[in-house]
Amino acid sequence: MREAFYRETEKIPLADLGLELEILPAGQDARIAPDLDFPNYAGAPGLGDGLFVHYSVGVPLAGMPMFLDHLRGAAPNAPGAPLPRARFRLSQSRAFAGQVVALYERGQESARKRKRLETDALDGYSQLFFTQVAARADYLAQEADEGQIKNLTVVLSRSQLTDVRALLDPGFQDFLRDNSEVIVDMLAQFQEDPGDGSANLEFRDDATREIDGLPVSLLTFAESTLKGVPQVPQQSVFSGMNQIDPHEEEGAMMVPFEIRTMGSLMKTWDELKTELRDLAGWAEEAYRHDRALAGDTARRRSGS
Repeated sequence: MREAFYRETEKIPLADLGLELEILPAGQDARIAPDLDFPNYAGAPGLGDGLFVHYSVGVPLAGMPMFLDHLRGAAPNAPGAPLPRARFRLSQSRAFAGQVVALYERGQESARKRKRLETDALDGYSQLFFTQVAARADYLAQEADEGQIKNLTVVLSRSQLTDVRALLDPGFQDFLRDNSEVIVDMLAQFQEDPGDGSANLEFRDDATREIDGLPVSLLTFAESTLKGVPQVPQQSVFSGMNQIDPHEEEGAMMVPFEIRTMGSLMKTWDELKTELRDLAGWAEEAYRHDRALAGDTARRRSGS
């Protein structure tokens, strides 16, 4: 199944993937190889350990602050929660982005007022930037390669960040480039004074560990996401993955990312259905927010 899904790069009906699927009416269900006697009860209450799930979803930058607010509620940094450092970083990202937006607005006091859409997009990119660079910083603060770097962020961008940056208004791109040193210093302050009672961690600018591809220093990665150069593939920072470019869906440019944790670690089928409904609703809300701010008629998408 994995090979069949990754082999396809264009939109294709599920029934045409060449898998042994029985598609039920109205797309409400699909059975894999229904003729095989291979029952699996994982996820059924009281049977098995449950389902281990990572979700992937795409939202436009202007709708990302709204989406991440929902996700913070679904992935709180609570005692005993999975991936506590990643969840704490997600909780920090809103305050960090607020500082970036405030820095921008201070430089615009005599200029025309920015449109709300542009402000939201800068906020969204700043939060995404923070979660990705902070994960790299936390990984490099260790004395040895331990754990999986992907688990140091709640949201893992499937797109190269320089490509996401290119979606911003040119004025914002100039602002990020011209203030890259200040913004990196701001992030380093969150790293060295975390505010959650945990030990202060060094922001090791020149540290590098090869993961997949060429080794990239922390500072090079951080600056590339603000300046737009050099191009740093996500797999060089977070290990191998299928990168997906930002792409247009129903008039909005979507940024795809993977959610590494939300809710419980192992899920029942009922929890899975609830979370999928929530994610679909939040993504739809983010899409409609983006379209409304862009001045388009935000019609409900007809696709799946």
